[in-house]
Amino acid sequence: MLLHVQIVLLNNAEELRGHVDRSQLTADLGGVLQYDHRQWIQHRAVRLTDLRVLFLVKCKIYWIISLNMA
Repeated sequence: MLLHVQIVLLNNAEELRGHVDRSQLTADLGGVLQYDHRQWIQHRAVRLTDLRVLFLVKCKIYWIISLNMA
């Protein structure tokens, strides 16, 4: 399956704002999106930890089910 992707070359942030809503751009690009990199890293770290725990729980449940079927 081929995917068709449109590529747009822009010369400056003003042109970018013509393609991307200001609510999705940070202030340095003329937008209004509030962005705190430390907060984003914290959020991602917590999310990755949650996913690891979920994975380990699923592995343990699978292991227990496998033992009961043997």
